[in-house]
Amino acid sequence: MMKLNLSYDGITCYVYVLRCDKKMFYTGLTNNMERRIKEHRNTKTGYTKKFKQKEIVFLYQLDNRKEARKVEIYIKEVGARKFLLKYEKGLKLETRTKLYIKSLLQII
Repeated sequence: MMKLNLSYDGITCYVYVLRCDKKMFYTGLTNNMERRIKEHRNTKTGYTKKFKQKEIVFLYQLDNRKEARKVEIYIKEVGARKFLLKYEKGLKLETRTKLYIKSLLQII
């Protein structure tokens, strides 16, 4: 699982990508990751209900809901699979990763 922590003023929010099966991903936003994962695992409704196994493959923490929403929208527009491939290519060093995400926020 990939995880980043960039700090901003405000409420802590998480943008996450779940791998639901080999081809399907779910991108979401929450202010309580533990509660949200339990909902995904236990719910009988919604997109993820039809998938038995779900794995967090990307988790991004922001202390600003507005910025977190921008990241979520960007991932959904690009597509989670393409986003993850681009992101993994930028994961050479922690510093480079932070710069990559900062540049991502400037684009969106």
